[in-house]
Amino acid sequence: MILPLLSCRPAACTQRAPRCCALAGRPSRYLVVTAPARADRVSSLRHRLAEFLTGWGIAAQDVDSAVLVADELLANSVVHGRSRMELAIGLDRYGLRITVTDYGKPHQLKRDPDIYDADEHGRGMTIVTTLATDLIIYHGPWGRCVCVIMSGIRKPSSA
Repeated sequence: MILPLLSCRPAACTQRAPRCCALAGRPSRYLVVTAPARADRVSSLRHRLAEFLTGWGIAAQDVDSAVLVADELLANSVVHGRSRMELAIGLDRYGLRITVTDYGKPHQLKRDPDIYDADEHGRGMTIVTTLATDLIIYHGPWGRCVCVIMSGIRKPSSA
């Protein structure tokens, strides 16, 4: 079941300045999606990102890498973040920027030692930094913003 998102709007319609680098420099293509910071929303955001990047003509391998980066950032936002998260992507001639921002009241992180498996956690940011050209993290009273820059994004080669 795909749950509706809070909003999905072009960045140009936002009433505030971008908090991170995804929309800096007026990207030729962009998307901003806001959703509750809940695990059941990560899948919807991941699928939406894949659809947009594929529609923008990005090579399948780069779509997979970008979706993996976004998935790790969104999962971190759910676990460590606040009540709402925003995924912003921007594409220009320099590459793809993926930003995930937390907003709202902080979550009370409750880890049940019987559920939390250390082998399943702790590798996400290593994956992100491996795939990223650059990583920028902002902290503020509103939350945290993590921006990943992926250069060298390709269009599919024609047959």
